[in-house]
Amino acid sequence: MNDRPLNLAIFDVGLLKAPFFLALAPLLAPEICCVYWSCRPLMRAYARSAGIPILPAEPVARARTNIDDNSLREAIGSKDLTIHGRRSLARQRRLYATIEQFLDQNAIDALLVWNGSNRRLSMAIHAARRRGLAVIHTEHGYFPGTMQIDLDGVNAASSLARLIRAGFARRPPDPALDTRLDAMIAALRGDTPTRAASHQVPQRFLERRDARWMHTLLYQLRPLGLGKPLLPSYTDPALPPDGFVFYPLQVVHDSQLLLHSPVWGNDHGRVIAALRDRLAAMRPPRSLVVKFHPHESRITQIRLDALRRRFPDVTFIRQRPATDLIRRAAVVVTINSSVGFEALVLDKPLVVLGQAFYGVPALTEVVIAEHELGDALHRALTRPVPSADRRAVLRACLADHFAAGSYWDHGEASLSAVAERIRALLADHPLLRLLQAPLAPKTGLVQQTAQTVSAHDQT
Repeated sequence: MNDRPLNLAIFDVGLLKAPFFLALAPLLAPEICCVYWSCRPLMRAYARSAGIPILPAEPVARARTNIDDNSLREAIGSKDLTIHGRRSLARQRRLYATIEQFLDQNAIDALLVWNGSNRRLSMAIHAARRRGLAVIHTEHGYFPGTMQIDLDGVNAASSLARLIRAGFARRPPDPALDTRLDAMIAALRGDTPTRAASHQVPQRFLERRDARWMHTLLYQLRPLGLGKPLLPSYTDPALPPDGFVFYPLQVVHDSQLLLHSPVWGNDHGRVIAALRDRLAAMRPPRSLVVKFHPHESRITQIRLDALRRRFPDVTFIRQRPATDLIRRAAVVVTINSSVGFEALVLDKPLVVLGQAFYGVPALTEVVIAEHELGDALHRALTRPVPSADRRAVLRACLADHFAAGSYWDHGEASLSAVAERIRALLADHPLLRLLQAPLAPKTGLVQQTAQTVSAHDQT
């Protein structure tokens, strides 16, 4: 028996996710002790409002590391290097050393990150894996009100992707499960947003003034600046007749495009040109409808607006819901967007241009080279949709892989579902099953966090 709990580092989740993950600590205690680390001012303000210890402490003692330059670039991650180019390795080495120091001094047994592709998180994952620690990746789930929680990664890098490709992520008909699945499908058909806040952030995270004003900025003011550079007088044009092909844009700097789009990268203009040319060559020709992403940054959206002038024969949509476009389209084409999953759920023909967990030949038409696009579109338009195979996979997704909780929902059921999934992954992971020998007792921040959890339990 261990004489201390497993120490789970919940690392730099930040922004709107922070209150949800801070609230998990009492639900995971006493077997799992949550240790929080973040340099994000909002997450630190939330934690201090609730009296929850958070690292790094100020000031941070200078740490050292022996990581070589090539390993450090690997730790920084390809997404950050693609966006920002080469950074100062001296500065990144100091950050990496600080992360190593945090993992070692707090006897961390497992690491939890959101997505894991940005620089700090990629470094933390690299340092954790060098130490043989389990890494739990979290990300938005694909059904409304769900979350991906996986030891391998998220989306195309998840264990779910591997299991679907191998044909193992399938479930037979089950009355109770099918009822849940039908409810999810009905929610998507009814344009239910997958990321809508259904419970308010608990007041204990907003006791401090700095937490309140940053919270207001991010929850209420920040969305006003997303995807809004089109002229105020702009309205969506009329759609072409039903039977068009629908291509939804993804956020240009989304990790899914930067990491899992080997053919097209994040060049939406190239995709639109290829689709337009191949659809025009069909008999009869097909129209193309493109939807701007609502959460694209303002500066990027200004650049994307130029696509309307470059492709005057393509219909560009901003306001109409994606689900309405899916219903009316003959075929949906995506690189690896969540809209692709919605098309699969709504049983629409689907062409996948990148790496996606649902992008397998048994479920969709998969394009792995640009010259295959025309044939893939033809197959999607002429072949029957593999409805039974899709439903078997969707049952497995809902039952086995997506937790019924979301950081937009601070209710007890949502928090409990996520905590239960985390607990199950930690209990099953072989690295953690090996922790049989007595370990050193909790010290420092770990002891303080455990005391805070105990206080929460008593209240």
